[in-house]
Amino acid sequence: DRSPSRGLGDVYKRQLHDHVNAEVAGGAIRSKQDAVDWLTWTFLYRRLRHNPAYYRLDDGSVPCVSDFLSGLVESVLTDLEAAGCVALAPDGLGVEPLPLGQVASLYYLQHSTVARFHAQLGARRGEDADGWNAPARHDVPSLLAVLCDAAEFAELPVRHNEDELNGALALECPLPVDSASLDAPHVKAHLLLQAHFSRLPLPITDYVTDTKGVLDQALRVLQAMVDIAADAGSLPNALGAMSLCQAVCQAAWPGSAQLETLPHMSHDAAAAIGAKGGGRCAFLAHVAEMSDAELHALLAPHVPERERRDVLRAIRSFPLVDVTPLLPRLRSSAGGNGSHGGARSAQADEPGAELHLAADAEGTLAVELARVNRPPERKVYAPRFPKPKGEGWWLVCADGDELLALKRVSVGRATRVELRLVAPAEPGEYVFTVYLVSDCYIGFDQQRDVRVVVT
Repeated sequence: DRSPSRGLGDVYKRQLHDHVNAEVAGGAIRSKQDAVDWLTWTFLYRRLRHNPAYYRLDDGSVPCVSDFLSGLVESVLTDLEAAGCVALAPDGLGVEPLPLGQVASLYYLQHSTVARFHAQLGARRGEDADGWNAPARHDVPSLLAVLCDAAEFAELPVRHNEDELNGALALECPLPVDSASLDAPHVKAHLLLQAHFSRLPLPITDYVTDTKGVLDQALRVLQAMVDIAADAGSLPNALGAMSLCQAVCQAAWPGSAQLETLPHMSHDAAAAIGAKGGGRCAFLAHVAEMSDAELHALLAPHVPERERRDVLRAIRSFPLVDVTPLLPRLRSSAGGNGSHGGARSAQADEPGAELHLAADAEGTLAVELARVNRPPERKVYAPRFPKPKGEGWWLVCADGDELLALKRVSVGRATRVELRLVAPAEPGEYVFTVYLVSDCYIGFDQQRDVRVVVT
């Protein structure tokens, strides 16, 4: 059997697809011949010439090696096309990147990972009442399972007898895992993430080191899940992956008590504080808007004075952001002159403010983001995340559960962001929703409704 993949080392076979995909995504490879030429500049080419027998070649001559490389490129690009990472030209010679391949290249993921994510997060469930063939929805537990099945966790070490430790840890975790696969790295990754969210003690120091690696991998894999869910138009799956990003940074389950992410905050203290103000004090965004005097009065009965300074410092580092969709014109109002106010942008909550789009055509929605408290620190408050992390946000526009546009943004004193989206095919009046979602903080996400007229 002289198949090009025969005789290659396992590491080489795993990595070549991803290297080629990265070169296609970066524009260095635009045809099969480009891929062959690129391979001639690699160490593989020298090995083929000097040790052809290892790769089951007859000899190391240029024609023989060229035939081998051509067959290898054909095999790799066919696999990448099947994974949805590249598209081959009708003539069979040209190649161009697809969104999945660009996501894999951007986040350094294996092509098999993005293909699996696309199959799980972009799989269609059938047309809904509005005629949209929506992707299947995943809740947080199923999204966590999708995350941990990624090939990037396959190298997580499972040492001798750690299946027993995993079994004991599984009894403390809230979500079940496959008890027959406790020696599998994907199951261990699942358990370590659950332990991180639940803030459980780990059985041995090796698990602390392993958790750091899992958390570091998890963030970039989750960011890829967000992009793939967005490309499929699935708002629920994208928001679910975003909430898991927050959970990874803050070591807290999505939907858990927000105050418990603060330093020195026990469950009982968080419950007592959260019950105040008619329940509004349970939300970090509300607490962060309080004055220092109000915060001292709120915390004093439940947090000792020496620990209160740490709590106040954390609260004051949280971001307070104003989100204002800007619409290009206003409808004429009663008593007006009947003209549109096209000379200025209107805020979405002004009476009569609306966005006008042409049916099934690309349009733009501008959003102003303004941080109203002091600029962010060099790193976010995330004491249980092993590495310093900068503050980031997703800005999203959606029509119901259909995600129309997404952009990664950073928020300064005042930032204007334009979202490009395609309007619905049917004329009529719609209400789009703009979401601002943090990639690290729990409790600071916002949403605004925008009236849209499609003609």
